[in-house]
Amino acid sequence: MAYLVNRIAEIERRARNRKRTGTVKEVDNAKGLARVLFAKPNGRDYLSPWLPWKEIASGGIKSHIPPTVGEQVDVVSESGDITDAVIDMSTPSTSNPRPHNGPEAVITKGGSRITIGDGSVEIIADVTIRGSLDVVGGSVTHNGKNIGDTHEHAGVIPGGGTSGPPV
Repeated sequence: MAYLVNRIAEIERRARNRKRTGTVKEVDNAKGLARVLFAKPNGRDYLSPWLPWKEIASGGIKSHIPPTVGEQVDVVSESGDITDAVIDMSTPSTSNPRPHNGPEAVITKGGSRITIGDGSVEIIADVTIRGSLDVVGGSVTHNGKNIGDTHEHAGVIPGGGTSGPPV
């Protein structure tokens, strides 16, 4: 009988451990691993072993979006054994709220922000482009001035002179 009681207790423990929510405590970006701190109701916190995190994509298209220290995450183990678990998803929390409350997709890191709306993309960041840039259609403006192929200049001097800035 004691064997069955112990066996049932082990099965119940594993069932409880199939999905746990904790806070990222350490991150090793080079190895793609993180440790998660789980708060226990009895006051004895538990720090997980190093665990891999899931990415949005890892095939022909790849992503690298590591969790950050203090981020609330779900840890999933089909067997209920933490040694074969994976960090699944991040959950917004009071200390790390959602960056936006509208229908647009928003990605932020530090002061940088990319907002993707229906037919528009807004980037708030310094941008470096390594490669060609081809602007097709529409207009190009800089500080409110048209700098596209239809812009005009003030102070145009015929011949080899230098014109003024765009109007």
